[in-house]
Amino acid sequence: DERRFNVAVSRARDQVWLFHSVKPEELNSSGLRYRLLKYFKNPEVPLAKPENFDVEKLRRLAAAANREESPLPNPFESWFEIDIFLQLRSRGFRVTPKFAIDEHTIDLVVEGAHTRLAIECYGPAWNGVDGFEKELARQRLLERCGWQFWRIRSSEYYRYPERTVEQLLAKLQQMGIASITLENGTVYKKKEGLEILTEMN
Repeated sequence: DERRFNVAVSRARDQVWLFHSVKPEELNSSGLRYRLLKYFKNPEVPLAKPENFDVEKLRRLAAAANREESPLPNPFESWFEIDIFLQLRSRGFRVTPKFAIDEHTIDLVVEGAHTRLAIECYGPAWNGVDGFEKELARQRLLERCGWQFWRIRSSEYYRYPERTVEQLLAKLQQMGIASITLENGTVYKKKEGLEILTEMN
């Protein structure tokens, strides 16, 4: 009964263990038990639809803009979010800004083949105790659903940009999230300590 499966799975706080005595080939391929077992054996994460960002244009805008007065390009809510987005995209990562999940929105989501990392960008603005508690409750709810969060403060990033980015890259590597070839055929490489983009042949 599908409702019983839904209740059993949705009650889990951190993870679900599935014990079974049958193989998928012994089950009806259109049945719920088959689909559930196949998912547990290979829990593929569907990638979000890529946004058509002109990354080079966004990079030029971020470099030239008067950040006190210039309007922010959609869907970003801060220049800080844009800076982190560009750091990751220039290294070949698949990044979705303002990732919507149910009633929640995550600042940035980096996607790999089988997992995702949610990145929250904390600027200098303070939303008060109520706003902080609401944000924390939202993140805990998503963490119970399997999401992992990485939080970056603007003060830390702008003071120690290289260290902050290296820590984020280490987390992505730990999670098995690798960079991919960008849409325009460029990939991130590091040569003699310089971060460059190079065309692929």
